[in-house]
Amino acid sequence: YASVKGEPDVVNFLLALGCDVAETDDHQRVALHHALECICHDRDMWIEDALELVDLICEMNPSMILAKNKDGMTPIDLVHDARLNVDEDDDDEDERLGVLYLALQK
Repeated sequence: YASVKGEPDVVNFLLALGCDVAETDDHQRVALHHALECICHDRDMWIEDALELVDLICEMNPSMILAKNKDGMTPIDLVHDARLNVDEDDDDEDERLGVLYLALQK
């Protein structure tokens, strides 16, 4: 839930308690899928918070970047699709998602 709401402090606390970021839901989504779905749809989330959230999850389990959901989508695929759906006049949103996409490529 914390990853869906994009709350890095709460995610960090839960990770310190030993929560498993590789745990999947009914749609085979892991915490990183949930976090990125939130980030891609919450245009008000600061990119710094988004990157912190992604870093927290990936530090715990770097293989999450390759996890596929029920539809065969990796977290990177989700961000790529979100970028494809940005209004062509919305340069700010394209840049925000572009920064996130590049961070996931590391």
